[in-house]
Amino acid sequence: MGGVSNVIYFEHDNPAVAEVLTRILDWRFNGDNSEIEEMLGEFNPKIIDLIRAPHYGHKNLEWLDDFPAIKKFADYELNFDELDKDFRLWLDDFYSYSDALGNGSVTKKRNGYEIFVESNLYVGPFLVAILKLAGATKAKLKQDSLDWHG
Repeated sequence: MGGVSNVIYFEHDNPAVAEVLTRILDWRFNGDNSEIEEMLGEFNPKIIDLIRAPHYGHKNLEWLDDFPAIKKFADYELNFDELDKDFRLWLDDFYSYSDALGNGSVTKKRNGYEIFVESNLYVGPFLVAILKLAGATKAKLKQDSLDWHG
């Protein structure tokens, strides 16, 4: 699943959150999964739990509660028997967190920041969940896709 444009607006008192996301979403970033966990985990250790939580068996989907249409689609997708026990929706078919999150940018907007990233359907809500755990406020997601309408 690909081809979804995610635009996320958020506000945060700590500019380091935007700086870390800028680094992770930059196409030149080549850090491994543990480096991404370490960078994001500094804001809240629960982010690491969120990143590592498998979704097999329709578990650990609370981060989709604010996105009922996407959660409904996730429930459908999770019915496939061939999924690995450690399957994570936001990772799609990737092993690398950096590849799954896609290439994007973070820009200063009004009183906050705007993230733009093209990836799969779940990356936008996943980043919103990470931002909330990192203490962001007013995190809002807009998605646009040619192959999915929610």
